[in-house]
Amino acid sequence: MCHPLSIDSTWRHGSTRAVALSLSTSILSVFGCSRAYGPQTVAVLPSCGTAPRNQSQPGSASAATSMAPFPSSKAEPPGNVLPSLVDAERVAQRVRVVAFDCFSKKENKCDTSLREWNGGGPSGAAWNIDGAPLTCRITLDAPCTGSTELQIFGNQASLANAVFRVIEGTSKTEVEIPSRLWKRAAASGKLNFATLLISVGGILVCDENLANIYPFADAFLAGFAAGE
Repeated sequence: MCHPLSIDSTWRHGSTRAVALSLSTSILSVFGCSRAYGPQTVAVLPSCGTAPRNQSQPGSASAATSMAPFPSSKAEPPGNVLPSLVDAERVAQRVRVVAFDCFSKKENKCDTSLREWNGGGPSGAAWNIDGAPLTCRITLDAPCTGSTELQIFGNQASLANAVFRVIEGTSKTEVEIPSRLWKRAAASGKLNFATLLISVGGILVCDENLANIYPFADAFLAGFAAGE
């Protein structure tokens, strides 16, 4: 049994009130006891006992000894945060290149797709169209009405630029490429036909809000062959 150091009594001496500190007759334990000694007890030392320090004694306040929970190991890292509904809506509202293809303006070749490689030459390359310009046809599906400047490249060389008015929904246009430009850009290598990577791109600016801009791009590889 241990005895607390407590402020346990008060008395009057004339008009002076004093508080005395009393010590029990037994040796004071190094551990304090939380036992109450009647209504005059004012304060005591911390409780003693055999329970570990991280466990609460019966009847004591659990808030003082309870441990804060560890963070959940299943918490999602910041990189896996899903986009907001606003971001998802903006992703859905974009310009889509529905179709992009080029054709020779030679009378007997004007319906032969360069993109499909069915031009009659080696491996389906376009056959004997050297002296003719190309017509490239573009179909866009847009979320708004606005304007864009189409840029067409062949193996990174600029082939044509054209301003294109786009309506909300589906819009179509054609751009002509002179033969001297695409022939100069076509690359000859170890194959028995030349190749040309033809690409189109642009940025649509909406009329209703100039802050709404939508980039788009598409490309395909064409082949050109010549001979008897």
